[in-house]
Amino acid sequence: MKINSIKSTLAQRIKSRLDKLGKSERRASLEAGLSDSFLRNIRQNKSSSPRIDTLEKIAEVLETNPAWLMTGAGEEELSLPAANILPEPAPRYFPPAEPAAVSAIYAERQPPENNRDLPILKPGARRMHRQKSPRIVTLPGLQPGYDGFHESDGPSPPISPSPYPSYDLFQGEEAATEHIPNALIGKKFSLNERRLPVYGQAVGGIDGEFPINGSTLYSVLCPPQLSEISGAYAVSISGDSMYPRYEDGEIAFVDPTRRVKKGDYVIAQIATDETEIPLAYVKKFICHNAGGLVLEQFNPAKELHFPHERVVSVHYIALAGTAPV
Repeated sequence: MKINSIKSTLAQRIKSRLDKLGKSERRASLEAGLSDSFLRNIRQNKSSSPRIDTLEKIAEVLETNPAWLMTGAGEEELSLPAANILPEPAPRYFPPAEPAAVSAIYAERQPPENNRDLPILKPGARRMHRQKSPRIVTLPGLQPGYDGFHESDGPSPPISPSPYPSYDLFQGEEAATEHIPNALIGKKFSLNERRLPVYGQAVGGIDGEFPINGSTLYSVLCPPQLSEISGAYAVSISGDSMYPRYEDGEIAFVDPTRRVKKGDYVIAQIATDETEIPLAYVKKFICHNAGGLVLEQFNPAKELHFPHERVVSVHYIALAGTAPV
């Protein structure tokens, strides 16, 4: 009774977060990298107690505190640090100026040696600073925002400090700032149209095994992860011997080139007799050495041992789920 109560409470917390975020059980399961029916199985009390790392993935997708999701204790909502927002500068008042009093000193444009677009200032004129952000400067005889000086005003007054960052347009008499692009155009994206053969059969054996005789059930679109992998293929899961990792009818996509290690999920082909077709097992990899191959099964929980000389191949399962035909 205690276990069922815990599961029910966990299911209620998951449903509460799904309702607040407007997500479905299937969408949240896939975003967490799980099978599309994982959260549904928790709600229906079909799944065994999820692992802590699995609950942490679910908490991240549900945007909630992992401790609250697991136990109901603590804060439900994640606390976010306050944004560091700089206050905007106070508005400044600029009195109007007579339009007739506005004029500017422009230098005669001559082609410098290194850049033909740089202006040469007249003797006595000040170098100006261009602003990255808009800036309004009021000088005697000028309209607000005019970037120049009146000849009759004498030496130019100092410019008031600006709250915005600035950079010098000139780094020397004949140097100019270089325009740096803020993005690069990547290579053209090509749509992947490769298809993979799907092997298997409708009903598996006692341990979910099935023969692979080279005939395909159908083909599916290749996932992007395997689009450039030579020899990649897919198998249809039969039975629930690996539930909840894999469900009956799921498609497992296989990378035959990747080296497997302990804890990986694999498809192993085992020869039963020299004249018979090898049987394929979708299991969790434990070890493979001269003593033989050891695989782990979930339902019923046990280890499967095969002699080394009967092992035809052990291939890595890259991902699994439903796939468009």
